[in-house]
Amino acid sequence: MAGPASFSIRFRLVDGVDVGPNLYEASTTVGALKESLLTNWGRSPGAASSQTPSATTEMRLILAGKFLDNAATLEQLRGPMGSPPDSETVVTMHLLISSPPPSAAAGAAGDAEKVTNPCAKCTIM
Repeated sequence: MAGPASFSIRFRLVDGVDVGPNLYEASTTVGALKESLLTNWGRSPGAASSQTPSATTEMRLILAGKFLDNAATLEQLRGPMGSPPDSETVVTMHLLISSPPPSAAAGAAGDAEKVTNPCAKCTIM
């Protein structure tokens, strides 16, 4: 049974896959949550997504419609999470995984093959 010093958190990805829930201490920072997700990716319940992060910089967590700062602790986020946690409360945070920026080498090779916006050629009648 989880005491008030821990939170049960599930992470929902854009493709609808849920990772977790897992228990985290109230002193855990958002940055530590990302590290834990990255370290345990594929081993956590539900981590069978088409998206796989390669670094925490590719991960953004959203709670109550706001992007979370890496330095914020779960205790500081207690307000947006609603009522004080109990053993049956599961908090859902949304997890966005962005593509890594193209490397300099890929960028130089990609200059020869510039991708144009396909919507620039669309005609709406």
